[in-house]
Amino acid sequence: MDLRDLRAPAGGVIVVPMSREDFDALPPIPHAEWWDGACVVSGSTNRRGRAVVSLSVLLHAACTPAGLQVGAGTGWRLPDAEFAPDVVVTRPAPDDELLTEAPVLIVEVLSRSTRHIYLGRKRELYAAGGLEWYWVVDLVRNELTVFHNVDGRFSEAQRFGSGTTQGPVSIEINVSEL
Repeated sequence: MDLRDLRAPAGGVIVVPMSREDFDALPPIPHAEWWDGACVVSGSTNRRGRAVVSLSVLLHAACTPAGLQVGAGTGWRLPDAEFAPDVVVTRPAPDDELLTEAPVLIVEVLSRSTRHIYLGRKRELYAAGGLEWYWVVDLVRNELTVFHNVDGRFSEAQRFGSGTTQGPVSIEINVSEL
């Protein structure tokens, strides 16, 4: 496999074992992350992409007055992992660098093939990395699950299809409309 052409199918995931050094040497690959000794690339779908944009707009409107920044696909680099979350909310950070401090909030939009990743190992790594709030949007079930970090582990704080979120900011969401 030529890693320069590494692309996951729509809604799919490709996992390629490699060292951190090999990952760092790759050219930019959309939706590529590195953790647990592998490059993990997820493919997006049209609805998932629209949901990420909609969530980014809603969060931007709520976060700007609170002095928080919103990004899409912004990298978060830990000593043993590098993530590219769908949407990230941070305290002000340098523009030209990957994040090295834990974001305030990460929002991930599930696909059928990423459910086990976002609700399993990745959730554990996010919590251990110090992420305060984690929202998971499930477009199949039309629901949002809000997790809050309590002592290095996420606890479910909220689950709904339509309503007002808990977390660093509150926004009104109807998941079926994303």
